[in-house]
Amino acid sequence: MSEQLNEQKEQKKEQKNEIVVYEELKNSPNFQKSFDLHKKLTLLKIGDKEDNFNKNTLTAINNQIQNHTIIDSKTGILYFRVEGIHNILRTKPGIARNLIYQGNPPQLQAVTSVVVHNDKDYISQPSLMAILDYSDALSGGTKGRYINYVNTSIRLFKTFEYIRHLKYKFLGDMISSRATLKNKKIKSEKITQCQFTNTPFKNKKDVEFAHIDAVAYKPNLATDIRNGVIVLKSIHTEMTKQEINDFNAMYKFCVDNNYDLKWAEKVDW
Repeated sequence: MSEQLNEQKEQKKEQKNEIVVYEELKNSPNFQKSFDLHKKLTLLKIGDKEDNFNKNTLTAINNQIQNHTIIDSKTGILYFRVEGIHNILRTKPGIARNLIYQGNPPQLQAVTSVVVHNDKDYISQPSLMAILDYSDALSGGTKGRYINYVNTSIRLFKTFEYIRHLKYKFLGDMISSRATLKNKKIKSEKITQCQFTNTPFKNKKDVEFAHIDAVAYKPNLATDIRNGVIVLKSIHTEMTKQEINDFNAMYKFCVDNNYDLKWAEKVDW
């Protein structure tokens, strides 16, 4: 028992001391060259030409992105400043803030992830994409074309050279640490069976550590053993195939398959 308590104290100490370092997107290496290419790729992806858009509108969108976006230097996740984000969402400032802070409509509840940097609020890239997907489904005509442009632009940042470098490095670190997370959780919580099926396992190679909330949504919990469950390899493979990436999706996955839900009772974030 004392050993378990010591591990928990050490884990909390590590979390407390972890400092997230943000970088300005515009200060990233070779930014202007990369961003100019990024804008061309966006137009190429949607099969459109810059001349078919209002120049001032595109300038407002791209200025908001390039001047008011930060990068988590560890995970490579982008965060977009809430102030002025209506330029990206192509809506009024009040509506944009309502979508971000109130989670309205219901489809957007619990998806927004906001951080504070230099006294300014920023919304995470996955959260912004969720809002854009919702807006895209309801937009048509001219607004729909701009939403499509923005949605494509945000998604294409995965090809941005510097961001890709950060993500590859972080992914490599995560892959190498997954076994450590699995061993720590099994030892700390004395787990002897799959937490979904209650099937006993004799060898740790038969199970995997599956994140409850994916790193993209909760990067601060990436190495927290609380943010994971121990499940059979076959289940982990199926979850990956179905893109189960957050608490709600995992909970529904368990309900649909009649799996044990005791793990969900411990989620307190």
